[in-house]
Amino acid sequence: MTCLPKTTRLVTLVVVVVLSMAPMSQAAEPLPIIPGAAGFGMETPAGSGRHLHDVSLEDNWDALLVGHWDFDEGKSGGTLEGDAALVAHGQGKGLKLNGKGHLSLARADGYGKAGGSFTIMAWVYMEKPFGSLAASAVKDGGNWELAHVKHGVGKWMFGAKGEQGRSHAMFVRDVDETKWRHIAGVYDGGTGDLRLYINACKVSDTRGRGVKDLAAARSSDLTLGKGLTGLIDDVMFFDTALTQEEIVALHADRHDTYLGSNRTTVYKVTNLNTEGPGSLRAALEAVGPRVVVFEVAGNIDFTPFGSLNIRHPYLTVAGQTAPSPGITLKGCEFNIGTHDVLLQHIRIRTGDLLDPNRPERNQSGWSQWSERDCMKVSGDRIVIDHCSFSWSTDELVQTTARHITFRQNLFGECLDSPKHHKGAHSKALLILDQGHPSREIPEDQRHSRYVGVVGNLFAYNADRHPQATGGAKVAIINNFIYGVTAKPGAGITLANASPRGSRGGEIWATVVGNHFDNVPAAVRFISRPEEIHGKVFFDDLLVSYTAAERIEHAKLIRKTVDDQQFQDYLAGKTWPEQGEGDLIHEHLRDPWKASHMLLFRHWIGKPINPDTAKVSRPPVVVPGLQIKPADQVRKWTLANAGARPADRDPVDTRVIEQVRAREDGIIKSQDDVGGWPELAENRRELTIPGNPSGDDDGDGYTNLEQWLHACAAAVEGR
Repeated sequence: MTCLPKTTRLVTLVVVVVLSMAPMSQAAEPLPIIPGAAGFGMETPAGSGRHLHDVSLEDNWDALLVGHWDFDEGKSGGTLEGDAALVAHGQGKGLKLNGKGHLSLARADGYGKAGGSFTIMAWVYMEKPFGSLAASAVKDGGNWELAHVKHGVGKWMFGAKGEQGRSHAMFVRDVDETKWRHIAGVYDGGTGDLRLYINACKVSDTRGRGVKDLAAARSSDLTLGKGLTGLIDDVMFFDTALTQEEIVALHADRHDTYLGSNRTTVYKVTNLNTEGPGSLRAALEAVGPRVVVFEVAGNIDFTPFGSLNIRHPYLTVAGQTAPSPGITLKGCEFNIGTHDVLLQHIRIRTGDLLDPNRPERNQSGWSQWSERDCMKVSGDRIVIDHCSFSWSTDELVQTTARHITFRQNLFGECLDSPKHHKGAHSKALLILDQGHPSREIPEDQRHSRYVGVVGNLFAYNADRHPQATGGAKVAIINNFIYGVTAKPGAGITLANASPRGSRGGEIWATVVGNHFDNVPAAVRFISRPEEIHGKVFFDDLLVSYTAAERIEHAKLIRKTVDDQQFQDYLAGKTWPEQGEGDLIHEHLRDPWKASHMLLFRHWIGKPINPDTAKVSRPPVVVPGLQIKPADQVRKWTLANAGARPADRDPVDTRVIEQVRAREDGIIKSQDDVGGWPELAENRRELTIPGNPSGDDDGDGYTNLEQWLHACAAAVEGR
């Protein structure tokens, strides 16, 4: 039984590798890569059972760390005010507070340079999260503060005040506040931005709305724990803006001390409840490295509408472990907002039912269906593998994640529903980047930096297969896109600016080995403003259509472009009388010259000169990936894409059969195709390997990984 490629690893065991981009002028140097190579997973040492990080501060410790208070020697380093005290707490000694005391640390020379960058971090245990309006973990007078504030539900905040006013990075509280949390605030003196990290995951930043005129990192006494009820320990002050990788390393260094062993915990889902013990929600909301397996199969019913949220990192959700017919999330939106997540063999079918707990429309005129997706993804280092998405009313999936791979998924039947405030809005996959093209955004604040879209099936959606917006670096390889004749959509859309034009930048895209069937325009390229060009590489694209479909495609395109653009579309086009039966295959070695390349800007109306973006070498490459020829992609994806391809549910089976038969059409509601099918609630007791973190055969995989690989192989028919 074949295992997954060696680079598809459990992301609970992860090495963080910092990858850099090489300018196109450095022809001899490696070009930007997507972490994880062939399998788009995360490499890990065999059987480590720990988070290991390729980052060390030891060489620069004296230069970077200018303040450290761990209290273990029973010394506060300052003045204890009120009833603040140093107490033993099981992990050594820490600062104990009950809301009426704090620790004052007198200003010392060398702490914080005027206008300079800095990082403040601490481990915090809050016994009473809402005891006061604001509970400060660390505060520097009125200049900046790392705190928990009582705004309704309570939020963690890193805020600063400059001459032009205050700025905050905020995050809604964790599911369970009464645990140790590693809280870090980073101030970038160059950009003025503030970044907030919880348990080494960046949860908020000011994104260009920071404070550039902060007088000093520390211009008055430092106070610890003012207004807080609980414990503070291991406070660190760095005279630099640490990167996320450095914060991850420091968090991992003390993780065992405060949160227990870093070894992976296996959570068994034993029922189909939407919450409570044994539910999927309970496993997702747990903290620490974890693998979620399933001893039950069937529909987890969230209708009319509900959501699941992943907020804690180092998670593998292994849907392949469920008995037949697997797991379907019914009426659910699945949201990922953290780092190091692997999701496999799960179906998400959202639907268009009215949520009675929300207004149908807000004051801006948006309906409750305007942002209803199957999945929204943010965070870093995420793999979505062999999942099925259908029946949302906006996009099927929207992502702003920094390093993410979509591998062999099925994106099908996004609803062309009039309930969306824009009208019918059937879109598949939207890859968003944040950042205005007129200014430089620090690398660790950019979204959608490296995105892989490989081996997926897109079927019966009107558009965005995918759409990647400015600033994203994408590799779109070996996907099969089956369109609909009646909609003027595109296969792949590459946009140098976001639709509103307020965000964006250059798009870097490698588009290779994709097959487009019954798609009005294989590729749409948008650039606004025109001085933003991007770098785009095309190779080996296959387009299939009947003569009748080609005529209908031309009619649709004519309605969306001006006269010159339509003439460009028609230029060089051939109209064969017959092909393979009624089907015509056109191999596009140079899509820039083909009639299927639709070059236009909706909002400007001027034709684009493709020479400004066309490059001769892939700007984003994936070393080790075996790229299939485009004429093999259709058969391969129809056999292998989606959740449990050897054990498909009725929805995926129907979609695959319709694509094979080249049936046309698009649906407005799940009711058009009979709604959610009933799935048998089957159960099977799982036997986890006795030594899950071991590597009994010495092949570099843990016993738990090999067991999960075998489960995946079984439901994939390998």
